[in-house]
Amino acid sequence: MQKLIIVLAVLLCFSCTSNNKLSLVSNENGNIIWADGHNEKFYMPASKNTVAFIADDELVVYSRFAIHKVQGCDYFFINRAQLKLCENGEAVLFVDKKIINSGYVNFHNTYN
Repeated sequence: MQKLIIVLAVLLCFSCTSNNKLSLVSNENGNIIWADGHNEKFYMPASKNTVAFIADDELVVYSRFAIHKVQGCDYFFINRAQLKLCENGEAVLFVDKKIINSGYVNFHNTYN
């Protein structure tokens, strides 16, 4: 739990200046191509406990829900939103347990 708090604190420091936000995007190690064609880059640290996106010029950090995988998928959450990322490429975004978007996730040497 302490490691997760430290990781979140470090990621929050990235949001202090826009230059740091840009460096996060340039260090992306994955992306999601949503059904609507939107391509969203993300950064997942080696611990795989968080996923960070830049959305509307703000840093958005999802935290992993469970330590173990469920049928090859990890679940990440922030507030009422939940993000499902699977080894087979499936990506699903839920808000209040309703699917609001789905797509394909590309991991750039980070997930397996």
